[in-house]
Amino acid sequence: MRLFLRNRRPELFEQMDNPLCDQEALFRTYDAFERVNRNLAGWRGLYIRYIRPMARELDEALTLLDIGSGGGDITRAICRWAAQDGLVVKATALDIDRRALDYISQRGWANHERTQPHSLDTHISYRQGHTQELIGEGLTFDLIITNHVLHHMSNEECLELCKHAELLCNDRGLVLFNDIHRSDLAYGLFSLATLGRFSGTFIRGDGLRSIQRSYTVQELRDVLPTSWSVNKIWPFRVVVTYQASDHEKQ
Repeated sequence: MRLFLRNRRPELFEQMDNPLCDQEALFRTYDAFERVNRNLAGWRGLYIRYIRPMARELDEALTLLDIGSGGGDITRAICRWAAQDGLVVKATALDIDRRALDYISQRGWANHERTQPHSLDTHISYRQGHTQELIGEGLTFDLIITNHVLHHMSNEECLELCKHAELLCNDRGLVLFNDIHRSDLAYGLFSLATLGRFSGTFIRGDGLRSIQRSYTVQELRDVLPTSWSVNKIWPFRVVVTYQASDHEKQ
């Protein structure tokens, strides 16, 4: 039962979304996301359950689109896990915010800047832009993911994202949106876990606002098309999936 977080708070504003926020603090936040997401976002389990079996069935590299990729840590983690399993993922990390690409360039990931000739980075393309641009280019992908994007969106924006993802998904493709499931317990535990930590970043303040802005499973089921599945997984996660092979494109 939710008491404190009974209702979603979409009006809250996260500092990372402020175009005038301190850039070094933003970049330190992107750095910290690698650890935070590794421990809390559950992508390793999603990789094992959904992504690895899918990649193993293909006779070629799995193509991945990460929408709202930020600093790209989720994209790189999936490519790294796939490589460890002898699989290849060719990924596009897409973010509308130019600062995300500035961060990636500064850290040496953009345009294959790292010196290792066999680096996983050669399989990742970082792009600034909107999903509508990719649709206009006629691109499609085997796997489309988001991490912590839905809670930034209104109901209407979530529906638009689903529509775009369906258009960008090829006939065998899978869409996998991963986000926070709003709860009092999640808020309390995150508040305690980050107390006195992540100084000089937006992790704590924005994280608490993210939990307040996030959807519950039922709220997303009420909003999204019936062809999409919405499920809760531990800990405090909501996972939205769409399997293209189950539906004909309109």
